[in-house]
Amino acid sequence: MRFFLGGYGADMGGDADGIGVLHAGAPDDALAGGELAWAGTAAAAASPSWLAWHPTLDVVYAAQEGHGDVQAFRRTGPGVDFPAEIALSRDGRFAVVGVRGSNTLASLRVDGDGGSLASVALVESGVDWPRHHVIARDTVLVAGQRSSEIASLTLDERTGVPGRVRRRVEAPMPTALLADR
Repeated sequence: MRFFLGGYGADMGGDADGIGVLHAGAPDDALAGGELAWAGTAAAAASPSWLAWHPTLDVVYAAQEGHGDVQAFRRTGPGVDFPAEIALSRDGRFAVVGVRGSNTLASLRVDGDGGSLASVALVESGVDWPRHHVIARDTVLVAGQRSSEIASLTLDERTGVPGRVRRRVEAPMPTALLADR
């Protein structure tokens, strides 16, 4: 059986790096028996002190005690999504977040004084395991760690939504992109 584990991160004096996964016996066994085993981190989160499943949706809510907020985490398919890089549009009105697992990019609008985000769109990243990405003007370059390629997507600067892949180039297991000065 699989359990999701909350814990304190650095902001609360702990060393958790998000929502953890713990197995008691076989992960897909409905009975919690057998050895306990740490399986890793399912999603990065700041001190996810308390967790709760939505009663009908595949969503876990995490109370992030040190931040004073609650964050929702949606599971897509049999696996778990792992948020990755966050990059801001050049005017700072939009944030684009890489989502490993579902291989998507989440576009978020930065509201008001920058203290809150609102979902705009979820689009295909064009790569497998979007480990890192950068925004350069009207382009998002996405490093696909598992597909060993870089994809170039258009970025609609009015809406903050990445478009379709314009180009691809092979790259050996890329994990980071950095623009030259």
